[in-house]
Amino acid sequence: MAFVLLVVVPIVEIVAAAIVAHFVGWATTVLALVVLSLLGAWQLKVQGLAAWATARNEVADGAPPAPAVLDGVLRFLGAVLLAAPGFVTALIGAILLVRPARRLTGRRAGHWVIDRFSIPFVVVSDEGAAGWKFRSKSEPDVVDVDSWEDATASVRSDREMLTPGSSRY
Repeated sequence: MAFVLLVVVPIVEIVAAAIVAHFVGWATTVLALVVLSLLGAWQLKVQGLAAWATARNEVADGAPPAPAVLDGVLRFLGAVLLAAPGFVTALIGAILLVRPARRLTGRRAGHWVIDRFSIPFVVVSDEGAAGWKFRSKSEPDVVDVDSWEDATASVRSDREMLTPGSSRY
């Protein structure tokens, strides 16, 4: 991955800039790269504030903020790629700033993270519970919220509760 970021991406960007310069000239190419970078820098601020507001509203409404945070990360990544000097990265960044592309990318990124890191999922039986809409390839653990509280209460009653400063461990 580091090889791709440090070697392949700059070569692709130089080739893309040379192709654009062949058609419009070097001065126009440099001006376009500067304008794209300034637009990306402006989008960093705009998208960052929008992502923060969305996550804050999700929490205020009682919804889990994880989807809003993932959307915010993709917005930030899109703005960073737009600010990076280069036509290919700017194109990818601009695509990530479009909502349908972010949703598709977010869905795929969520599935990749789940599968890559084998994140276990807990399915809660509470009707009002909301959560991720991703599915793991492995079978999730199912936990019934009501019986969970009863099970932990019986375990606590059978043991002596330790308090801070007590000598028993």
